[in-house]
Parts: sequence; C-alpha cells; structure tokens
Amino acid sequence: MGNWWTIAGTILGALIAGFTVLLNSIYSAKSSLKRENRNRLIQEKERDIKELETLYQEILHSLDKLIRGLGFLEKNELEKYYKMEIRIELISTKEIVTKLSDVSKNISKMATEIPSMPEEFIPKFEEDYDRQTRLEIRKEAKKTRNEEAKKYTPQIRKEYSKLSELMKTDLKNRRIFDVDKYITYRKNI
Repeated sequence: MGNWWTIAGTILGALIAGFTVLLNSIYSAKSSLKRENRNRLIQEKERDIKELETLYQEILHSLDKLIRGLGFLEKNELEKYYKMEIRIELISTKEIVTKLSDVSKNISKMATEIPSMPEEFIPKFEEDYDRQTRLEIRKEAKKTRNEEAKKYTPQIRKEYSKLSELMKTDLKNRRIFDVDKYITYRKNI
C-alpha cells in the first residue's frame, strides 16, 4: 500500500509540474507577444512622428514660398502643396487643418485682390522696340503689387506663426505620450 501512495504522489506531482510548465509557457508566449507588439507600436509611433514632422516642415516651407511669392508658385510646386494639404487632412488634428485652411484662404484672397502682373512679351522673330517700356511697366506693376501685398502679409504671417506653433505643440504632444496614450490620441484625431 505504501508503494501505491508513492506512485500516486509521483503521478500527481508530475501532473502538477506538467501543468505548471504548460502555464509558464503560455504566460511566457503571451508576455513575449505583448513585448513584441509594444516594440512594434513604439517603432510605428516614431515613424509616424517623423513622417508628420517632415510633412509639417514641407507645408510650412510651401506656405512661406506662397507668401513671399504673393500667392503664386510654379505649377508642380502648387500640385505638391495640394497633395500635402490633403495628406495633412488625413493625419493631423482638426485644429491644424482648420488653421492651415485659414492661412491658405488668406493667401488666395491676397493673390486675387492685389493687381496682377502684365503679360510678359517674348519676341519671336520681330524686333523688340518697346522692351524698355515693357520692363518699366513690369517694374512699376511689381512695386504696386508689393505695396498692396503689405496690407495682407502681416495678418497672414501672424496666422502662419500660429499654425507653426500648433504644429510644434502637436509634435511635442505626440512625442511625450506613451504608446497607449498615443494610440488613443490618434483615434481622437
């Protein structure tokens, strides 16, 4: 009978040890999966922030060029700007999108309300006798445009600065959040 208890105790001990090993491996697998998922989310967060920072820099640069160019950019740069504007609408905060829209509208308003430049004449085969007169007219038109633009630029620059500050704050907030808060922050955008 003593042997029977020894065998039963050994079997029970083996079952407990096997169950413990099984639970330990399940817990280790879950812990490892959780750690890998967290590392992946941290890398994704850093990648998102870096992408957003680059996008913000490009948008601000394009806006600055638009302001300095009195609302005009080359066609390919303007297309690039519109694509960036759409991208920001998808991944940035509503506040930044609204402020960007306001700045863009004010730049557009300025561009339409200041006098336009006279068409540039490019002679093909004939002589250009009025070249000096045309250059003076263009110079005067440019001066008038710059004077008219001075009415709009200070306000646009103020809004541009506010937009820049909003973007800095957004990036700072995204950097200081831990992964869980960052995920919640992104969902609320």
